Parts: sequence; structure tokens; C-alpha cells
Amino acid sequence: MDVFCQTRTWKRAWRLALTQLLCLGRHTLTNLLCTAGRQSVDWSADYRLFSEDHWDPRPLFGVVLKNVLRQLPAEAPLVLAMDDTQLKKTGTHVPGASHRRDPLSPKFHCNLIRAQRFLQASAVLRTAAGPGPGRCVPVAYEHAPSVPRPAKSDPPEKWTEYRRCRKQDNLSTRGLELIRRLRGEMDRSGEGAGRGLVVAVDGSYANGTVLRGLPPRVTLIGRVRKDLALFAPAEAGAKKRYGPALRL
Repeated sequence: MDVFCQTRTWKRAWRLALTQLLCLGRHTLTNLLCTAGRQSVDWSADYRLFSEDHWDPRPLFGVVLKNVLRQLPAEAPLVLAMDDTQLKKTGTHVPGASHRRDPLSPKFHCNLIRAQRFLQASAVLRTAAGPGPGRCVPVAYEHAPSVPRPAKSDPPEKWTEYRRCRKQDNLSTRGLELIRRLRGEMDRSGEGAGRGLVVAVDGSYANGTVLRGLPPRVTLIGRVRKDLALFAPAEAGAKKRYGPALRL
């Protein structure tokens, strides 16, 4: 409730969140209002909740993270699965929506869809003691749009600025920022201050940008190529940049 400035705003958001679980059709705002039995009530306030009201969704997931940490055994690390996902959109004025490759398209034919890109992280909770299946509970869901690409006719200065922004704002930098933020929230909470953080990612996040910027007490598990060449650090004072080759 601390996220919202008024009690009625919180109640409206709470009602829409519950109808997300009960809606049987498309989870549009119109269908959510019909599921809540408010199709004959003025809809303007519910639409303003998302279009005009200024509230940060991160503290909402912060409550979920605290409750997840309470469910973990003592001194057990928090295991996260992080990846990006896409939400299909049809409107041409949806913020952050652009044409992207459809991940479900076959390898021999690349399909394009218009979608928004989000970065999500889910905590893995074991259903029973010991090895076995787990349940993933979302603890972060952030909009991660691509940097707008300039037109071919734009001056070279815009293209230079575009390349600079791509290096500073991409999935790797956003993923690293999310890991740092979750690690900070764990340290500030009583349930996660002494726990380790294990993050499982796809191969696109197993790069130097993410690995070099990891905060303390964070373990990253990522998929790599079969022909990856790993080398030990070079000895102090040696002219070589790499040490002896390591075997996988």
C-alpha cells in the first residue's frame, strides 16, 4: 500500500490484480473490468491508474522478494532465473514497441512480430526438501526497450550518438543493473543479508560486461559455446595477457 498515494488507488490496483487470476479471456483492461463486474461503472479512473498515476512497480515486487526469502531454509542461497521476454502488441503508438524476431519461428524462416521487450527475474522455490522440481516466483519485471535506431538520412552525429547509447543501454547492462539492485535489496532486508545469490542466465548474458561488474556474493551460471577457450590469469609481472589454457 505504500506504493500508492491514496487508499482508493490501492484498492483499484488490488482489485485489478485479483481479476488477473480469474479472467478467462484476453487479459486486457476491458476484460478485467468485466470480470470484476464493473462493466456498467465509469472506466476512466481504472484507465488513469496506468496512464496518469505515478507509481513505481518495483516496490510491489519488493514485497514478493521479502516473502520469498522467508520461505527459504536458513542460510540457503536465493536462486534466480533471469531472461528477457516479449509481449506482442498491435498498436503503433505503444511505448517501446518495435519489430523483433519471433523466438517461436522456425530456424529456416525468421518471423518478425511487433512487441515490447521486458527483463524478468524469478526466484526458484523448492516444493520439497532435496533435489526435485521447483516453482518460479517473479520478483522483477522491467521494461527494456531497444535504443531507437536513426534513419539512414540522419546526420553522422546521430549515428555516433546511437552507437554510444547502444553500448551503455542494452540487455547486458540492464541485466547487470537488475542483479545489483536485487543484491542491494537482499542486503537491506533482514531475511537476505547473509544469503548468497545465484543467478542462472542465458548465453547472451555470459559476457565480460556482466561478469566483470558482478557485486560480491553473487554467483552467475550461464550457458557458453562448446568451442569456448578459457585461460587462467597471467602471472604477476608477466608480459603475456593470459595464463595456461584451462580444460572444460
